[in-house]
Amino acid sequence: MSDVKSAKQPFGRRRDVLRMLRAATSPMSIVAVADALEVHSNTVRFHLDTLVSTGRVDQVAPDRKGPGRPVLMFHASRRMDTGGPRHYRLLAEILATDLASNRDAEAKALAAGRAWGVQLKPPAPTTADRLDPFLEPDLCLVQFARQVAAT
Repeated sequence: MSDVKSAKQPFGRRRDVLRMLRAATSPMSIVAVADALEVHSNTVRFHLDTLVSTGRVDQVAPDRKGPGRPVLMFHASRRMDTGGPRHYRLLAEILATDLASNRDAEAKALAAGRAWGVQLKPPAPTTADRLDPFLEPDLCLVQFARQVAAT
């Protein structure tokens, strides 16, 4: 087992668990990950719970052989990491270069901007969005204050 190090250890340990699963050629059990990282299986279980809930790791069905409780098996998700790095500037450059290479690029750019602007417009409030002043008086006051401030 490893010694307690710093407050950042859980994130480093979680990253280690994820790296271990990404490097594995087949799904791994909690015990296998714990043994490889030289930590307690409860530590691995704790981090796997978070990784599964964030979609970075998937729990898979084990190859069941015989009676007893099946071993929980995990592998790294094969989809985009929603918590990973973002390269929006690069994406914007790629899209702008492609748009500029088209005929009538200015009209297409204006149409794209207008279509995007329509998506930004908030939907009209429905009766379900309105608060009941008798049931939620404090929230109604906050909503009223925001409306006054907006005018």
